[in-house]
Amino acid sequence: MSSPAYDPTHGFWAWSLRLGRLAGIEISLHWSLLVMAVFLVSDLVGKGLAWWWFPIALVLVPLSVLLHEFGHSFTSRAVGGDSRDITLWACGGIAWCIVPPRPLAHFLVAAGGPAVNLAIWGACKALTSTWGPVHGGDAQLILGFVADLNMLMLLFNLLPCYPMDGGRITRAVLWPLFGRDRAVAWTINLAFVCLAGMALWSVRTSNMQLFVIAVFFVFAVIAERRMFAMGVDPELGEDAPAARGQPWIERWRARRRAAAHERIERIAAAEQAELDRLLAKVSAQGLTALTEPERRTLRQISERERERAER
Repeated sequence: MSSPAYDPTHGFWAWSLRLGRLAGIEISLHWSLLVMAVFLVSDLVGKGLAWWWFPIALVLVPLSVLLHEFGHSFTSRAVGGDSRDITLWACGGIAWCIVPPRPLAHFLVAAGGPAVNLAIWGACKALTSTWGPVHGGDAQLILGFVADLNMLMLLFNLLPCYPMDGGRITRAVLWPLFGRDRAVAWTINLAFVCLAGMALWSVRTSNMQLFVIAVFFVFAVIAERRMFAMGVDPELGEDAPAARGQPWIERWRARRRAAAHERIERIAAAEQAELDRLLAKVSAQGLTALTEPERRTLRQISERERERAER
């Protein structure tokens, strides 16, 4: 999942193992993921799975989660944002992303993680039919395990519920249609409905692990709703531009005006820097030291400055 409002990896439960840095991204392994992986693999081994699955699964589970989070991080950079930290924990992972305040950018970043899971699932299925039979049953078991794991991650993350990716995808889809604030409010309400259904299903199937996850996510959604009630966008933060009741076309026009203003400022700054350089050269070496292109540039900048002053 991309950056949530509620951070489960800080505070009293904050201990994490720093794994290193890759592509400028700090990677940390929260202790809860190790506990969860040991629990899941021990349960499988207890049901008759071969013992050698234990070390393999302890690597494959965090690796799949890490690749999912890289999907968020690299997509964030591709749309003009940034990502510098990833924390792997019991309910998946968290990629701390800075995403431009645009619906499409948020949609792509939220979908980046599940897209990686889908790609891994497809690759494993393709390899199962080609490479697996050549290397025997063990290879097919490993590929099948990775495929099933990534399909489970894909389906779970696509639930339309905060703080999972599906909730952020839902928000991004509703944003240009109804405005950012309504999109946040409706997605939060939908999350409570989704989590209530998850809790009921976990009780019906006696799945205590799923029930604990549902309860934990309820607290995460409550934290996001509290932030929203205080006027803080759960994803964009306190500095988010106002969008209450504003149609998407107005927001598009505002972004265009801001981009045009920024472009004009960049051009003016570049011209001023060139003017300062030319004037410094004239001061040090005299006007004759300027080349013909430099003289032309100096005249053009001076004319534009005179025109701006006359307006």
